[in-house]
Amino acid sequence: MGRINMGRVILGGIVAGIVADVLGYIVDGVILAPQWAEGMKALGRTDFSVSQIVGFNILGLAYGVFANVVVCGDSSTLRRGAKGRRVRRTGGVGRWSAAA
Repeated sequence: MGRINMGRVILGGIVAGIVADVLGYIVDGVILAPQWAEGMKALGRTDFSVSQIVGFNILGLAYGVFANVVVCGDSSTLRRGAKGRRVRRTGGVGRWSAAA
Protein backbone atom coordinates (compact mmCIF):
# COMPACT_ATOMS: atom_id res chain seq x y z
CA MET A 1 0.00 0.00 0.00
CA GLY A 2 1.40 3.39 -0.95
CA ARG A 3 1.20 6.79 0.66
CA ILE A 4 -2.12 8.30 1.65
CA ASN A 5 -3.12 11.25 -0.49
CA MET A 6 -4.07 13.75 2.23
CA GLY A 7 -5.61 16.09 -0.34
CA ARG A 8 -8.12 13.41 -1.22
CA VAL A 9 -8.79 12.64 2.43
CA ILE A 10 -9.56 16.28 3.19
CA LEU A 11 -11.59 16.71 -0.01
CA GLY A 12 -13.56 13.56 0.82
CA GLY A 13 -14.29 14.91 4.30
CA ILE A 14 -15.46 18.23 2.89
CA VAL A 15 -17.70 16.55 0.31
CA ALA A 16 -19.14 14.22 2.96
CA GLY A 17 -19.83 17.20 5.22
CA ILE A 18 -21.62 19.07 2.45
CA VAL A 19 -23.74 16.04 1.58
CA ALA A 20 -24.60 15.52 5.26
CA ASP A 21 -25.57 19.19 5.67
CA VAL A 22 -27.78 19.15 2.58
CA LEU A 23 -29.50 15.93 3.64
CA GLY A 24 -29.88 17.25 7.19
CA TYR A 25 -31.50 20.43 5.90
CA ILE A 26 -33.90 18.49 3.69
CA VAL A 27 -34.90 16.06 6.41
CA ASP A 28 -34.95 18.35 9.46
CA GLY A 29 -35.60 21.72 7.87
CA VAL A 30 -38.21 20.75 5.30
CA ILE A 31 -39.73 17.33 5.91
CA LEU A 32 -39.75 17.23 9.73
CA ALA A 33 -39.97 21.00 10.42
CA PRO A 34 -43.67 20.95 11.39
CA GLN A 35 -43.13 18.01 13.72
CA TRP A 36 -40.09 19.71 15.32
CA ALA A 37 -42.12 22.89 15.90
CA GLU A 38 -45.00 20.88 17.34
CA GLY A 39 -42.67 18.98 19.68
CA MET A 40 -41.00 22.16 20.90
CA LYS A 41 -44.41 23.73 21.46
CA ALA A 42 -45.49 20.67 23.48
CA LEU A 43 -42.42 21.16 25.67
CA GLY A 44 -43.30 24.80 26.19
CA ARG A 45 -40.35 26.12 24.21
CA THR A 46 -40.03 28.33 21.17
CA ASP A 47 -38.67 27.30 17.79
CA PHE A 48 -34.93 27.02 17.33
CA SER A 49 -33.16 30.37 17.41
CA VAL A 50 -30.34 31.42 15.12
CA SER A 51 -27.77 31.02 17.89
CA GLN A 52 -28.89 27.43 18.49
CA ILE A 53 -28.58 26.63 14.80
CA VAL A 54 -25.08 28.17 14.73
CA GLY A 55 -24.18 26.10 17.80
CA PHE A 56 -25.35 22.91 16.10
CA ASN A 57 -23.20 23.75 13.08
CA ILE A 58 -20.14 24.41 15.24
CA LEU A 59 -20.62 21.04 16.94
CA GLY A 60 -20.97 19.44 13.52
CA LEU A 61 -17.71 21.03 12.40
CA ALA A 62 -15.92 19.80 15.53
CA TYR A 63 -17.31 16.32 14.92
CA GLY A 64 -16.08 16.42 11.33
CA VAL A 65 -12.56 17.34 12.43
CA PHE A 66 -12.62 14.56 15.05
CA ALA A 67 -13.85 12.03 12.47
CA ASN A 68 -11.03 12.96 10.09
CA VAL A 69 -8.48 12.49 12.88
CA VAL A 70 -9.87 9.04 13.67
CA VAL A 71 -9.94 8.02 10.00
CA CYS A 72 -6.35 9.20 9.51
CA GLY A 73 -5.29 7.21 12.57
CA ASP A 74 -7.05 4.17 11.25
CA SER A 75 -5.54 4.49 7.79
CA SER A 76 -2.05 5.04 9.19
CA THR A 77 -2.38 1.82 11.19
CA LEU A 78 -3.57 -0.06 8.13
CA ARG A 79 -0.90 1.54 5.95
CA ARG A 80 1.76 -0.04 8.09
CA GLY A 81 0.24 -3.39 7.28
CA ALA A 82 -1.11 -3.95 10.80
CA LYS A 83 1.41 -6.72 11.22
CA GLY A 84 1.27 -8.33 14.58
CA ARG A 85 -1.11 -8.14 17.46
CA ARG A 86 0.59 -5.18 19.11
CA VAL A 87 0.08 -2.84 16.15
CA ARG A 88 -3.56 -3.83 15.72
CA ARG A 89 -4.22 -3.60 19.46
CA THR A 90 -2.50 -0.20 19.77
CA GLY A 91 -4.46 1.17 16.82
CA GLY A 92 -7.73 -0.21 18.15
CA VAL A 93 -7.13 1.17 21.63
CA GLY A 94 -6.20 4.54 20.17
CA ARG A 95 -9.40 4.75 18.12
CA TRP A 96 -11.50 3.54 21.04
CA SER A 97 -9.99 6.07 23.45
CA ALA A 98 -10.47 8.88 20.92
CA ALA A 99 -14.13 7.93 20.56
CA ALA A 100 -14.71 7.73 24.31
